[in-house]
Amino acid sequence: MSSLITLQKTYICSVIDEIKTPHNLKFLVIDNFVQRIFDSVFPANTSNELLKRVTSCDLIDDENRTGEHPIEVIYLLQPTKYNIKIINSDFEQFPTKYKKCHLRFLPGLTMELKQFLDSQPRLPYFINSLKEINLSIVPKQSFVFESLNVPDAFQVFYNKNCLTFVDDYISKIVDSLINVCVITGEYPIIRHYQPNEKEVENCQSTCISQLVAKLLQQRLDDYSRTNYNYPDPENKRQRSIMIITDRTLDFMSPLFHDFTYQSLAYNELTSKKLNKDKDEYEYEVENEQGQMELKIGSLKEMYDSIWQELRYMHIMDAKDAINHKINKLIQDNPLLVDRQNVKNASDLLSVVAHLKMFDEERRQLILHKVLIEECLSIVGERKLAENVAESEQVMMGKGKDSDGRNVSKGFTLAYLIENVLSINDISTMDKVRCIAIYGLYRGGLIEKDYSSLLHFIGVDFNHPFFEQFMKFYLNFELLGTPLVKKSVKQKSFAEENIKKLYSETIINNTEIYTTSRFVPACGVIISKSITNALLLPESEFNFVKGMPVELYEHGEEFDAAKNEEEHSVSAVIKSSNIRSQRIKTNWNIKKEAMNIERQRVFYYIVGGVSHAELKASYDQSVWKNRDVFIGSDSILTPSKFMENVLKLSATRLELELKRDQKVNEDIPAFIKNKINKSQPVHRRPFEDKQYQHEMASPSNYMKMEGKNTSSLNTNIAPQKMEDYSNFKEPGVDTMQSLEEKSQKKHSKFRKLFK
Repeated sequence: MSSLITLQKTYICSVIDEIKTPHNLKFLVIDNFVQRIFDSVFPANTSNELLKRVTSCDLIDDENRTGEHPIEVIYLLQPTKYNIKIINSDFEQFPTKYKKCHLRFLPGLTMELKQFLDSQPRLPYFINSLKEINLSIVPKQSFVFESLNVPDAFQVFYNKNCLTFVDDYISKIVDSLINVCVITGEYPIIRHYQPNEKEVENCQSTCISQLVAKLLQQRLDDYSRTNYNYPDPENKRQRSIMIITDRTLDFMSPLFHDFTYQSLAYNELTSKKLNKDKDEYEYEVENEQGQMELKIGSLKEMYDSIWQELRYMHIMDAKDAINHKINKLIQDNPLLVDRQNVKNASDLLSVVAHLKMFDEERRQLILHKVLIEECLSIVGERKLAENVAESEQVMMGKGKDSDGRNVSKGFTLAYLIENVLSINDISTMDKVRCIAIYGLYRGGLIEKDYSSLLHFIGVDFNHPFFEQFMKFYLNFELLGTPLVKKSVKQKSFAEENIKKLYSETIINNTEIYTTSRFVPACGVIISKSITNALLLPESEFNFVKGMPVELYEHGEEFDAAKNEEEHSVSAVIKSSNIRSQRIKTNWNIKKEAMNIERQRVFYYIVGGVSHAELKASYDQSVWKNRDVFIGSDSILTPSKFMENVLKLSATRLELELKRDQKVNEDIPAFIKNKINKSQPVHRRPFEDKQYQHEMASPSNYMKMEGKNTSSLNTNIAPQKMEDYSNFKEPGVDTMQSLEEKSQKKHSKFRKLFK
């Protein structure tokens, strides 16, 4: 499978490589925003890939950043006034910190910022090239990406008090999707979730996926027209598919308890040992001297191959796998192990800790052994597998058990109370989640039922969190799904055709754990789109440019309802493509035999993606032999999802959005001091002459802009970003001409002294 980490790294390197400088010497300056991207693609312990291309890489506001006047610098930054001011300060110093600069801005250079850049007194004279690049995602895993610069997206899209930022956020999400398309070289067929009229009437935000899809199609078409090498002309794959949905499509996935290794670690661990933002786990282990030592391990695939192998396994399979790896290490090195000390599984840690070799492998084995045991401990203490899982699986399976029997009549509220709500070992938050799933399963309950269930689990009217839990259930209506009915006689939201549930469960399959039968909606949708695109009705998943010709020709002969019955999820979910003489799955029928590389499928969820959905997309990639990439504006845990829903009725002031916080535009004091010291009131004559000479002729950038050398016209700015990087660089020619002149002078002196 093509790795997004590798593809993004290659793209960044190509951006740097295409910039030509004298003697190919380059300084690279980035900001904290870009540093986050670099941390996801360039391993900290092996930075040679970057340093092969640049002399140094520094943060723009680092006090220790030093420059070299003869060398050109590359600024790879967010377009902000703060960054532009600091860049200008680098050339206000005397002598200037760098000879010339190449600006590479991330998407977002507005006309206002462009005019601000042009108004800087010194900067425009030193710009050799300026270009906006498509760098807007952080690859979290090989097939998982996160959009940048869209904080609090859930509130922005679904809270009526935050609609001010919607257009800007849609644009930034589209920027991130273009980034993915550019680095993969794909020009996908775009589909989007199309809610029915009642859903839109209840929540207009359910149209958000349609808005994103249409803008993406427009921007991709524009990009294709201006970039002759896009899409990749050497791409022999089937044409890719891009499916855009939003969080309102599936509420089950962020709520239920998933028993894969990664899901349990990130969703259920509440201790501060696991830093979920940095993907780091803090643990104690015995060292070679027999002392307990504190260690911090990284849960990123570029640092830990074992994590990459185990993260999507069921927790029991992960436990067996890590024990097998430890036993194999011991068996392969019998002379290094004192077998008398191995009496039980826990002794394996001590044995591995005393091995005097295999430092990196040993560290990874110990980390995962400790983390898996902690996950299993939580499962046991909170009765998640023993009590919670079966109830959830039946409810999410629409009343069916693992054998496919309809037990909905026997699955009464009494069953839920007996097996979950009355068990003291099950935490209150787990019970609140189960009640929400029960409300979704029943299609809504009256408010009195929720208050009675909360009262039963010990959350009465006087409880400090009673109002918050009730608000959590009530706020689902703001997402277009009324979880609280106004009366007992009111029909469920499923009966009123307000909400269709796309998630399913696998039945009659002994290879699947009974605690892991649930398939999130994204897994079902991806599976059907690969198996046969027409299994997804166009009325529900619309093609932005209409149905492709090869599908349209057979559209009238295809009975979607009939095929839904013939090809149930249990039959489709792990199947290869369903073919017939009339319907061909491939997007390009004629080139079927030539397609050697795997087709790519992109799936994006506006409003956050759960770890269960990451697992579902990974499964489809394996089962269907496709490259499936999934992305969102954030990765949600159940607690974060519940917090987001709870805040939907909050005001802007209460939310304290990052976008409402004042942006710091003042450059650091140490930079101001350096400028003041380097700018004496009275320059010496040769200094003043050089200072004036630097601003005597326009730079490449100014020539492209048509700027006058005496004064910059700040009232005129291009309607869209232009690429100034293709201009012929004068730096190399200038250096060569100077060298030639110096050689002529030396030859004259030699003749004179002869």
